[in-house]
Amino acid sequence: MIKLGIAGKIGCGKSTVANYLKELGWHVVQADEIGHRLLYEQDIKEGLARYFGVRIFAADGEIDRRALLTAALAQEDGMDFINSLTWPRIAALLPGELGSGNTPVVLEAAVLLQAGWDAFLDRVLLIETRYEMRLQRLMSRFADDQAVLHGLMELQEDYTQMEEGAHYVLRNEGNEQELIKKVREIPEVKTCLN
Repeated sequence: MIKLGIAGKIGCGKSTVANYLKELGWHVVQADEIGHRLLYEQDIKEGLARYFGVRIFAADGEIDRRALLTAALAQEDGMDFINSLTWPRIAALLPGELGSGNTPVVLEAAVLLQAGWDAFLDRVLLIETRYEMRLQRLMSRFADDQAVLHGLMELQEDYTQMEEGAHYVLRNEGNEQELIKKVREIPEVKTCLN
């Protein structure tokens, strides 16, 4: 079974590629979804509450993800703290999430290489896209909070070592069809097309 990781900064096209591979029959694992599930675990909630305070909670007592992101970006080491709580837990869950059957699997994770999750994979695809193009793609998603969008994008500009750990690097400067055409040329994907 092929285990392929997709890495890249927010707005680069990771989800587009993951959705295409899902259409081909691949099992898709999204690290963000695992992280979101962890926010319901009591020890994670307590750790975040101690660090950020009650402002990160919604009226129902659960974590408000947008409030958490805003709080994390407002503190110099806020994202590092969240990562210190969640990354090891995600790593512990990944073997089960990725499975061991015959179905090819793709792990979509912006921080795949920084977190060391590439150790669970056979190959890593890095998608690169210019800052301006990523910003344009994300404007509608963050229309209500441009400060959060810019903060998140600036935070990810430090991801300089990404190319070193990737087996394949795709530049996504065109439309979706052009990106998919490039993805179809990756040997592990070609194998599944035959």
